[in-house]
This record gives sequence, structure tokens and C-alpha cells, in this order.
Amino acid sequence: QNAKVNRSAGLCAAFRMLLRVQELCAEVPLQSSHRKVVVNLGSLAEWAKDARLESGDFLTVQLTLQCCDAQDDAKIMTIEVIRPVPSSNLQEEDPWVAGLG
Repeated sequence: QNAKVNRSAGLCAAFRMLLRVQELCAEVPLQSSHRKVVVNLGSLAEWAKDARLESGDFLTVQLTLQCCDAQDDAKIMTIEVIRPVPSSNLQEEDPWVAGLG
């Protein structure tokens, strides 16, 4: 929903991003005791809402995957988005970029 509303992301890009998530999740080995897999996409949903053209391409962000076993027969996977550093902040923080170095 967030990607559909945000023109900087878009629905097509959202589906491509979900394919990336699927590839990440497919790399995690599952045990025979895992009857279900829960994938938390909260961070990705927030990125889809917040992404702007000036903060970088929606699809080029780095994704990480955190996994844990639930107490029942589930595997919990959480997708985290490593957001790009806005270029304006980089200029302020880096003395070489700001011309002070």
C-alpha cells in the first residue's frame, strides 16, 4: 500500500523488492519442525512510505535478514532496510566533502 501511494517507489518496484525479500528468505535453511514462516516487513513498509528520489533509488537499498525460531513450530524472519545517508548530511559531516579538509 505504501509503495503504491509513493510515486518514488511505485507498485512495480514494490513487487521487485518482494522478489528480493523472497531470495533472501530462501537462503535460510528450515528445519522439518518449522511448519510456518513469518516474515516481518515493517521496516520495508516504512521505507516504501518514506523513500524519495533524492534519498536514492527505492530498489537499491541494502536489506538484511534477522531470523529466530519461535516457541512453536514457526521460523520468524525480519527484513531490515539499511537506508541511504542523505547527500546533504554527508556534506555537513565530512570535512573533505565540505572543503575544510
